[in-house]
Amino acid sequence: MPKLFCEYLLENKLIKAEQLLDAFMEQLNHTLSTAEVIYNSNILNKEEILKILIHQQQEGLDFRSSAKNLGLWTYNLSQEVNKKIQATNKPLGEVLIQKGYFNLDSLSSAFASYTENINSLKKTPEKDVKIPETHNPTLSYEYLTCFNNDILPNIHRSIYILKEKDISAENIKIETRKVLAEFVAVRAAANFLGANISQKVANEVVKYFQKSLDSNDSIELQKVIDILELSIEVLIILCNCLQQSNSENMISEEHLASFEKFKKLFNMKD
Repeated sequence: MPKLFCEYLLENKLIKAEQLLDAFMEQLNHTLSTAEVIYNSNILNKEEILKILIHQQQEGLDFRSSAKNLGLWTYNLSQEVNKKIQATNKPLGEVLIQKGYFNLDSLSSAFASYTENINSLKKTPEKDVKIPETHNPTLSYEYLTCFNNDILPNIHRSIYILKEKDISAENIKIETRKVLAEFVAVRAAANFLGANISQKVANEVVKYFQKSLDSNDSIELQKVIDILELSIEVLIILCNCLQQSNSENMISEEHLASFEKFKKLFNMKD
């Protein structure tokens, strides 16, 4: 079983044990209980919830055990509750940044190193990797958390800077290097998750930016901005698919135009 990101941080001395524990405790303070999730979401009716809570007090059990004893806890209920708890959890990455243990750049860099390290342990050529139709929910959650809370804000910040008037050629290169690093992180994380479409999107962007930086020619600013805006639009759509159905293959027709535009821009084949 691959190591968790938090284990990687500890083993590589990127964070102290007491700092990680502090972050976990802060995260727990923002985690809803099973009873709160069920009550707020109306998954069970009020009479059933009250029955479970009374049984819990009588028997000295936790909420889930009480629900099981009463025959009210099912596999589907467990899946739905766990999904909602994950969705409302305060991401660990956000806590680490708020606590000052990392900033956005250092956390993104650490996650990119983590995913590349995991990939190297797999010792499987990229072309032989079989992409599942659905993905591991825990890995999906970590990927979505990192993308939405760490990578995406960095890319948005670079786009904002690139759109400034009279930006110098040197600053264009600096921001291009920054977004290149972000898309390398996306590519590595998507590859580890098995998110084939996201990986391909990120890979096309990485290749373009790498070629632009290696060239002696000046970087086409507007094209860089256009590529960034379109690529994050596509990646956000894919992230939403992962969040809603744990699969990248459930793209709605209204979003297909963005994919066609992206494929045309990079001359991608299906």
